[in-house]
Order: sequence, then structure tokens, then C-alpha cells
Amino acid sequence: MANNECVLTVITPVLNAGKLLLPTLLSVKEQTASELIKHLIIDGGSLDETNKIAMDNQWKNLTFISGKDHGIYDAMNRGLHLSSSQFIMFLNAGDILASPLTIEKFYEALQKNNFDFYYGNFLIWKKDGNLYRWHKAPPPPEALTWKSF
Repeated sequence: MANNECVLTVITPVLNAGKLLLPTLLSVKEQTASELIKHLIIDGGSLDETNKIAMDNQWKNLTFISGKDHGIYDAMNRGLHLSSSQFIMFLNAGDILASPLTIEKFYEALQKNNFDFYYGNFLIWKKDGNLYRWHKAPPPPEALTWKSF
């Protein structure tokens, strides 16, 4: 990957998510195309170990911001204001990317196509490791508007 610009900002809004944050943070940090990612963890002032986990797993493209906010949507908007990348992804604490190649494959598809919007399927796993549900995204509308989005 010759292009070293940040193409994707991953925004993770958190509040007292210490028990959930590490897998999420590592799934972003361990991407093969991690140089293309900026990871913003926007914390609403957690009182648990969230801050320590973020600091113990710091990497060059991680920014951890903590301060009182007005809920998840306020945190998401704070992350949007801090992003300057072409694409944004919201990845909640406890969620992980499907593979260490996820962002690399996204970037390769981006090089071949002119995307404004990109989405995919997701899997939901039970705590015992068995697949609970596979959610397949509906086909995109003919014209993307704020209502169809």
C-alpha cells in the first residue's frame, strides 16, 4: 500500500466500556492496512477501566478523548467533527472487524470503484461462540437521500 493518507476514520463512542473495548481496539489496530486508519475513541467520562485500556493499547493512529458529553449521538458527532478522512465508520465497543484484512479489502475496492457510501453484512455471535444471526444489508436505494440513509 503506497498511499499513506488516512482514508478511514473509525469512531468508537464509549462510556464505561472497559469490559468491551479491548477486542474492538485490537481489531482496528491489527488491520493489515492500519496506516490508512485513524481510530477515534470518544469517551463520555468513563469511571471504569476504559481510559486505562485505551492508554495501555495506544498506537500511532489512535486518539482517545474523554470528557462529559450528552450521550452516544453527541459522542458520534464529536468524532465526526474531528475526522478529516474521506470515509467514516462507527464501530461500537464490543464490535470487531471481520478480519485483519477488512480495511485492506475495502481500500482495494475503493481503488477500483468510485464510492460515496460503502456498507456490508454483519454477523452476531453468541457468548458461547455460536453464530446467532447473520444480518444481510438490504440493497441500496436508487438515489441516496437523507430519508433512505
